[in-house]
Amino acid sequence: MILYRSYDTPLKKPIDPLPQNVNIWKAARCSSAAPTFFSSVNGVMDG
Repeated sequence: MILYRSYDTPLKKPIDPLPQNVNIWKAARCSSAAPTFFSSVNGVMDG
């Protein structure tokens, strides 16, 4: 699971050590509300 957030946590520990390496299109596609329009990115679909 990849979690993106725009705020700091009390621990100040990043979940993803290199979030700057993630493309915007990939983050948007992974968080899309229409998962049936796209093939899965990591093979997991919540449903």
